[in-house]
Order: sequence, then structure tokens, then C-alpha cells
Amino acid sequence: LKHLSFKPEYLQRLQNYADLMGMPLLIAWKFHSLWILFEARHMKKADKNFNIKFDTAIRENLLGSLVGDVAYKIGAGAG
Repeated sequence: LKHLSFKPEYLQRLQNYADLMGMPLLIAWKFHSLWILFEARHMKKADKNFNIKFDTAIRENLLGSLVGDVAYKIGAGAG
């Protein structure tokens, strides 16, 4: 799965809540071991659902701006 997909009704409920709070709707997506945070407005309507491809999500990732681009992996036997 190289894309994230939301049904329109679900995305609308999330957007309604964000609007009520006066905040942008941010989506956090864990793709394998990589976390991505992006604004929902980058999702595009396909046939039925709203989708975002991994390459688009990673280009729009806000985590680098918020916490820097950091990656780490704890190996077996660490502790």
C-alpha cells in the first residue's frame, strides 16, 4: 500500500472537527517505520475516496519543520 485513503464521509467529519476547533486538519501516517505529518488538503479525490500517495505525503511532510529530519532504529540486543 503506497497510498493512504479516506472515505469522503470520514474525512468530512474530521474536517468539521478541525473547523470547530479553528485548527488545520493534520494527518499523521505511519508508513512502515516512517512517520509522516501533512495537511489533509493535500489529499485528492479519486473515484470515490480521498487519497494521497506516499511520494506526495513525504514532500508535504511537516515533521522536518517541526522536529527536524531524524531517523533511528534500535537494534536487537540493545538495552
